[in-house]
Amino acid sequence: MPSQEEIEQQIELLAIHRRTLAHLLKQAAQYGGETLAPPQTVSGIAEARTNIQHIKQMLRDSGIPVDEYQDDDTENRTHGKPVAYKFLPGVDLSSREAQHNILYASNIIDAHVEELERYIGVPDTIDIVNVGSLEEIPQGGMARDYTFNDYILSITYDRQNIAKSVRIEGLSGHDYKIYDWFQVLHRLGISIDPQPDVIGIMSATWRNYHGYNITVALDKVDGVINIVRVFKVPEQSK
Repeated sequence: MPSQEEIEQQIELLAIHRRTLAHLLKQAAQYGGETLAPPQTVSGIAEARTNIQHIKQMLRDSGIPVDEYQDDDTENRTHGKPVAYKFLPGVDLSSREAQHNILYASNIIDAHVEELERYIGVPDTIDIVNVGSLEEIPQGGMARDYTFNDYILSITYDRQNIAKSVRIEGLSGHDYKIYDWFQVLHRLGISIDPQPDVIGIMSATWRNYHGYNITVALDKVDGVINIVRVFKVPEQSK
């Protein structure tokens, strides 16, 4: 029977191997999946999964409950929708569409945290969201921040770890003005025709566009669009 110290070491190792696996799966996704990834990436994925299974079995044999992560092995893994065009299988990363698309906001919302982190990696920060703090998760949940290419993604999740909002910051380098909202939203996979419900000096908002609240915000007065936030409007708010 392992000591408490040995058990804690194995739990820490399990977390390390899972972070390694998430990083390698993100790399593989950039090539269109594990079948198209370089041999060293595929080998690293297999090694991480073997280590994860070994540690999980050791902990369970010691009577320690261990959560199942869908990426821990190939049988449990589900794929989810790619969060950006560049993650589509067989995509040409030099193509105009791959260069133009930043992400698909609609593929992020309603996805499970584990599905998303296959593509965007582990979060930089995790914060608890209390009940009643945010409209999109009235019962509380969590907020995770990620570094995604040149951007900062902030995603909120409900108590079932399902994404309900995405906020992308760092768009100012594209020099879009407030009335260029159509172009910037198109790069986030959002095609929208009507004018915003509210236009202020630094933002424009659609309160409920097919069930989504969408806001574009400038970096300063008379500046350029730097932030876009999209969240699914809860049923009771519609």
